Amino acid sequence: MHVPTGQKLSDSILMKPLFYLTILFQSVLSAPGHGQPEKNLSKWQEGYLDIHHINTARGNATFFVFPDGTTMLFDAGAKKLPRGKEHEYFPVPPRDSLSPGILIANYIRQMVRSGKSPQLDYAVISHFHNDHYGQVDSTTDNSKKGNYRLSGITEVGDQLPIGTLIDRGSPDYLFPVDLKNIYRHDETFLNYLAFIRDQQARNGMATEGLIAGRKDQIRLRIHPERFETFHVRNIKANATIWSGDGNTTFEYPFDPFKLKVDEVDENAMSLVLKVSYGPFDYFTGGDLTGYTQWGDFDLETPVAKVVGEVEALALNHHGYYDASNAFFLRTLSPQVVVHQVIHDPHYQPGVLKRLAAHPSHVFTYNMHDQTRKKYSSEVSKLYKSQQGHIVIRVLPGGKQFYVYTLDDQKDNCALSGQFGPYTSDPGR
Repeated sequence: MHVPTGQKLSDSILMKPLFYLTILFQSVLSAPGHGQPEKNLSKWQEGYLDIHHINTARGNATFFVFPDGTTMLFDAGAKKLPRGKEHEYFPVPPRDSLSPGILIANYIRQMVRSGKSPQLDYAVISHFHNDHYGQVDSTTDNSKKGNYRLSGITEVGDQLPIGTLIDRGSPDYLFPVDLKNIYRHDETFLNYLAFIRDQQARNGMATEGLIAGRKDQIRLRIHPERFETFHVRNIKANATIWSGDGNTTFEYPFDPFKLKVDEVDENAMSLVLKVSYGPFDYFTGGDLTGYTQWGDFDLETPVAKVVGEVEALALNHHGYYDASNAFFLRTLSPQVVVHQVIHDPHYQPGVLKRLAAHPSHVFTYNMHDQTRKKYSSEVSKLYKSQQGHIVIRVLPGGKQFYVYTLDDQKDNCALSGQFGPYTSDPGR
């Protein structure tokens, strides 16, 4: 990790001096260390790339604000607590009286620029597991707006308009087999399809399957001409992986039914994205797996070969034992790692050992005292934060970024920690 002494003007700034110098001046004013310490995270400004890892304690939810203000939500999990074990492993959610979907929607409302109507230009569902898109049963509340129940992405979409919903199966949900048939008794999946039908008919929401290899499917929608170094590359969808050359792809050969009877291995199907802004790169891959000795599939290795080094990443599969293999971590070599934990078993000694082999700063939430005691040495060396929402803010042009942690127990998400600046490596 390099700590800069200042920020240089890029070629794009010299080409468009007034616009970019204004952004640069604003970013300096709102960066830590300028004037009095901030009590709250300053509002997003044009030119920033903000990546918010929202702690609901029930699944993954990552909210992006792109440099021109285009918004994207990657996953919206809402896992229900197992009966009788509500507090054995699973932490009490922040704002316990609010559901994950409401927490996510409220957070997004807080983080949009003043005067801008809160909405999601894109919502991406990495795969069909409840801690990534919701979970419904007979006790789940019905929507008052449409014929669907409220959990995870359906509750977020009930609160905020979604322009385009992208998942791994649209439009037919036939890969690797007819999902409507194999998940015919899955209330959550059927409810998800009902939500899509309602939103398409009532609000004109578009739905798409992620197309691996493309970098123009998820794009800037407001001022793309101002941020030519920004793009989102679709790395993987189902068994299709970007080759690293143009938009070409290759197929990963695996039997999706190898492990389970009458159930698709959804983790292996996870969608993977790389978000790039100048020299800054960020990786996210849902529950991507990286080992074969337990009967899983090693998708991390071929994915890592085409992704290369990144500045920051979200740890695959919550940091569980079957992901984050040594080749993957060594190849991506992140400066910052976000560990999106749901419960204590997501802290695994093998993963912690592999993380310790790289000079990364790790940020997590919901760490119990028992975890701190069990892995006291690893925790003290690796983790810069153990609680609160985690925000990566990339400054205009992508050369520098900061990490902020926010208080997840209060409405105003008060600033609880700030780290950086980190310098993006242009050779990555």
